[in-house]
Amino acid sequence: MPYDRNGLETIDEPGCRALLATAAIGRLALSYRALPIVLPVNFAVCGDAILIRTGAGAKFEAACHQSVVAFEVDGFDSLNHTGWSVLVQGRARVLHGPAELDDARQVGLTPWANPNADAYVTIGMDLVTGRRLGAWYRSPALPVHPRVH
Repeated sequence: MPYDRNGLETIDEPGCRALLATAAIGRLALSYRALPIVLPVNFAVCGDAILIRTGAGAKFEAACHQSVVAFEVDGFDSLNHTGWSVLVQGRARVLHGPAELDDARQVGLTPWANPNADAYVTIGMDLVTGRRLGAWYRSPALPVHPRVH
């Protein structure tokens, strides 16, 4: 298994895509009014894109401008100090054409926060990376240091 410079296992793209399919909520990071924001969204993976539904606001504006955004999902086990994170970077865009809107509606994605969100936005999967955190602290080769309270 390959590891990054911090000792975290890197996850290949097929592994990242498999993990994306297990999550219901992700975080969309974008620039809004010259400031970075991170927003939770429910989503679906549709081929080579992340699909979300939204209404007017930061997500819709970013997609209207075809902004490059980041999308992150993760999973963790706080008891065992293990977990994973997948990061997708790509261009956001609003779906317009009748055929692509019909395809998006077939997914059955229901927005959690705003039932009236009627815009479909995709995020291209231009760059997909992931890392996995193992329970390195339990390794017999490494000393265990008690916490100081």
